[in-house]
Amino acid sequence: MKKRRLLNVSEDRLNLSGSRTRTLASVEKSLQSLPLPKDLVVDIFSRLPAKSIARCRCLSKYWASVFCDQHFTELFMRNSSLRPQLLFACAHEDWFFLFSSHQPQNLDENLGAITADLLTNVPHAYEIKGPVNGLFCLKRHPPDNPSVVIYNPSTRESITLPKLKTKYQKIMLTTYSYLGYDPTKKQFKVLSMTLPNYYAKEHQCKEYQVLPLGTERKSWRMIQCCKPHVPHGSEICINGVLYYTAVEKESLMVTTVVCFDISSEKFSFMKVMETFNRNLPRSTTMINNNGKLGLLMSEESNDIVSGTSKSFELRVLEDAGKHEWSTHVYMLPPLWKNLVGEETNLRFLGLSGTNEIVLSYKYPSTFMPSYVFYYNIERNTIRRLQIQGMEEFNGKRCYIYLNHVENIKLIQAF
Repeated sequence: MKKRRLLNVSEDRLNLSGSRTRTLASVEKSLQSLPLPKDLVVDIFSRLPAKSIARCRCLSKYWASVFCDQHFTELFMRNSSLRPQLLFACAHEDWFFLFSSHQPQNLDENLGAITADLLTNVPHAYEIKGPVNGLFCLKRHPPDNPSVVIYNPSTRESITLPKLKTKYQKIMLTTYSYLGYDPTKKQFKVLSMTLPNYYAKEHQCKEYQVLPLGTERKSWRMIQCCKPHVPHGSEICINGVLYYTAVEKESLMVTTVVCFDISSEKFSFMKVMETFNRNLPRSTTMINNNGKLGLLMSEESNDIVSGTSKSFELRVLEDAGKHEWSTHVYMLPPLWKNLVGEETNLRFLGLSGTNEIVLSYKYPSTFMPSYVFYYNIERNTIRRLQIQGMEEFNGKRCYIYLNHVENIKLIQAF
């Protein structure tokens, strides 16, 4: 019988070798005997992919406690934010298949293609909202049993939230749910709004509820809102404030950006129509512009940018209290038409860490887009990256999320 080789440890490297039948106890003993300070070992592990951390958690209770520690999960998140990912959700039959790929972080990185790897899959019945600090809010709206699910694609964990409180018949309800994060208190909260269908013509939700995650209280709490409205369009969470566009009672047009402070649970409103001297399109794209709310609009006054477009606008919220916005107009380079194609429609995805506006194909070409486009607002250049690894999903509807970070905190701890 061949002698089983154990874990070999040297001062400059950790060499894992030997039979797959090696016991977890021997691995733990070898790891604990490393001639390295624990803080340094923790720092090294915090730079690994989330799937590697998931395997290491299974070594023993000791290492599970190390990798579940608050300090480690925060250190992992900081390192993960330095390597954000593109996340793809492809619809196929009864499932959404989630893929992730490297998101370019170097302007001089000569990439012609990026490869997407399969992460996991979730039931297709859900509507996917997010991501917010690595978590998604999944919504399901069967006629008699609407539910909200928080999902972590890095750990493959999910939790179904308690049923919403309501004094109306559930079968007659439309609900809107958003996930937000307060970076100061390091707390996630879910905001949900209830719209009885017979109030739809009045454009006002009747109930507003909040559920903090990770607290002893496991039920929804009713809160007050000072102005009737119905959410409509995009949403984003930036520095503890959840922003979303909405329809006000007085108008059928989307004229308001709603600001919901995650910590104080207070609403405020910005009359965008008065500021911009025109109605805010329903399909305007909200982005995180280096910590400030940004609104992207093409010259067609919506989120469609065609091959014949000449420019687009970026409105940046400079002072929320005074409702002050700055306006930036970007003229597209001559290469734009040749690279995109005259009859092609693109949609905004967001802003990358390299100050590039990222775009992908617009419906009906949202069916498994084969390219993403990066427009650099400082250099006025455009580049196109091919997406590889999801060819079997050609013809399937696909959604793309920008700046996804891995979060390894176990969802039961939220």
